[in-house]
Amino acid sequence: VLNFAAITLTMAAFAAALLMCLTAFWPSVAAPFGSAADALARLLVWMAEKGGQHLSWLAYEGYVTNGWFLAALTGAVLTLALWPFRRVRFKVLALSVALAAAGLWTGIVAGAHRPALEVVFFDVGQGDAALVSFPNGKHLLVDAGLRDGFSDSGVRTLLPHLRRSGIQKLDAVVISHPHADHLGGLPTLLQHLPVDRVVTNGEVFNSTLYAETQFWLDTLGIAHQPVVAGDTLALDPSVALHVLAPRETLAQPPSTNDASVVLRLAYGRTSFLFMGDAEGPSEAHLVARYDTLLKSTVVKVGHHGSLTSSTSALITRVQPQRAVVSVAAGNVYRLPSDTVLARWRAAGADVHLTRDSGALWLRSDGQQVHVVRWQQ
Repeated sequence: VLNFAAITLTMAAFAAALLMCLTAFWPSVAAPFGSAADALARLLVWMAEKGGQHLSWLAYEGYVTNGWFLAALTGAVLTLALWPFRRVRFKVLALSVALAAAGLWTGIVAGAHRPALEVVFFDVGQGDAALVSFPNGKHLLVDAGLRDGFSDSGVRTLLPHLRRSGIQKLDAVVISHPHADHLGGLPTLLQHLPVDRVVTNGEVFNSTLYAETQFWLDTLGIAHQPVVAGDTLALDPSVALHVLAPRETLAQPPSTNDASVVLRLAYGRTSFLFMGDAEGPSEAHLVARYDTLLKSTVVKVGHHGSLTSSTSALITRVQPQRAVVSVAAGNVYRLPSDTVLARWRAAGADVHLTRDSGALWLRSDGQQVHVVRWQQ
């Protein structure tokens, strides 16, 4: 709406500035034009600032990807452009309404508005990050990708995706353990997006990244708490989210990797298992404690497909339909291990490597898990 006034002010300011230039040889005449241009430009800036303060609630920011709605939006713009031509404008307007109705109807037929659980496994190089979007509209981030001297997953991948998806807040963030390939993007997210709470394995880690994360958590007053096996996260009553590891008491402190938070999420008949970087000892405990309860539709493979994880005993219990390995191409660790990939495939899993296919977007209706084809 402000554009109607802004266009007028811009044209007036431009005209005044042009007249000032044309009369520059006559200062007593040019000066009033210059003053007028300055006043009009200041008024334009003031109007924009006040509009942002008081009318921002009227703004809608989002992305239109449905072909029907894109065509309808194009028709609406053409309607405005053709407004002086009465007969044509009403025909274009009618066509736009028909296209919007077709887009809405096709979405209803396709079930786009039915409750669903969505999980996006991001391509963050040699790191881990997955976004869980619940049927009730809440959002959980499991790990925050890598930060090193060359890139920050928060800046490069996570924030752009959240903004494009219209996600204004994260209801919870789970950091499986405080290594830079899982914690890396969190400081950036904390500074740019409201986060209700952060869940960790409770380990105090000696790194600059960890200290920076704690600084922002404390400065912004964001709740952060450790979890142990047996805890649950309540984010959506239709989704069960259980913490399976780490153990509360251990005779010998585990490695940072093996102390990873392990989560299992169940929605209807479908389930997702997030292994963090849990290694053999933690997997042995999971098998001994939960046995066949570990069975899951989708598993985020532990430790990027390293031989330190994905033991045969665990794979036998999980028996997933899909196994996701978050890994970078040409990484110095030579991951994932071919032996590990063969184990998951032998168990009947369809193995996805983020280095090959990019981000993997999965949608569950509570009965089955489907791949969302986002690359067009």
